[in-house]
Amino acid sequence: MHTKRNYLVLAGIIAFLGAWSLLLWHFPPQEIVDYLGVENGLIIAFLVALFGGFSSFTSVSYYSVIVILAAGGVNPILLGICTGVGLTFGDSLVYYLGTQSHEVLEGRMLEWSNRVSAWVNDQHERMVQLFVFIYTGLTPLPNDLLTASLGLATYSYRHFLPALLLGNITLAILLAEFSNLDFIKTLLGVQ
Repeated sequence: MHTKRNYLVLAGIIAFLGAWSLLLWHFPPQEIVDYLGVENGLIIAFLVALFGGFSSFTSVSYYSVIVILAAGGVNPILLGICTGVGLTFGDSLVYYLGTQSHEVLEGRMLEWSNRVSAWVNDQHERMVQLFVFIYTGLTPLPNDLLTASLGLATYSYRHFLPALLLGNITLAILLAEFSNLDFIKTLLGVQ
């Protein structure tokens, strides 16, 4: 049963990437932004980021939307703020699910969860915040692994939320600025 679901998820990701590739083949990013408009592009970026925070598999669409919209002319700072806030909402849901999952864990997973919880709660608050910022703001790794672990550890949400939000915004701005480099624009067919 799980194998069939995994194949369906993989097929969905491949289909999405194929559709994006075809879209970009026929329409350069500038035309997409011109068609959508900047405001609608920001709304779409927010929604894609919101749903991108739910799963490691959907983060590919999140990154590609930032690249396309930034290369198409959307302001990188506004794009970073919109997608950072959207991703933080999605990550918050994953954190909440992590806090609720502790009760249903058994065996090795419960043992692992208890070790993670003990380790995280033994760390100084500033170290956890720094780690959260570096992880979310400077790496393309999926945030749901981090936020679910913090949820399992029942780490204080209000203590890591500012670092999570700032990290998500930072990564989005860096990616948007990277998309504005000349060689990236040439690769995407933007004049």
